[in-house]
Amino acid sequence: MVKHRIFKVIGARDMNRVAKWIMGYVHSGLRSRATVLALKGDLGTGKTTFVKALSNVCRAQSRAVSPSFVLLRTYKSADNTKIHHIDAWRISSRDMGYLGFDAIVQDPRAIVCVEWADRVKSVMPRRTIWMNFQHISINERKVTVKFFV
Repeated sequence: MVKHRIFKVIGARDMNRVAKWIMGYVHSGLRSRATVLALKGDLGTGKTTFVKALSNVCRAQSRAVSPSFVLLRTYKSADNTKIHHIDAWRISSRDMGYLGFDAIVQDPRAIVCVEWADRVKSVMPRRTIWMNFQHISINERKVTVKFFV
């Protein structure tokens, strides 16, 4: 069954709250594969800010930055969780294979964040958590999370 949760986000503190909620959901069950988060929304709606918040919540060993020019960045957390951050703006579904996407999603200790995921929807796993980021005002965002229970 698909459910959804809506967050009102004003600033980094609220984005950290979204990241903490996602991590609570991720840790609430046993995983046999990676948790895949499909991030979609217009430019400047908070997709990269969310990944930064997620890496902070996971205590990543390095600071998250946009993967725009390298397409994929990987961060390791204090508990050995790998956070893979993919920017799919300039690539196709076929290109995801060149990034090793199939192998990445097999790792149950991985969290995979795909910005612009709607551009590579055909390769996204069936149980992907879809996150839609929207501008509400200059400082406010709405984040809608669709997930499976």
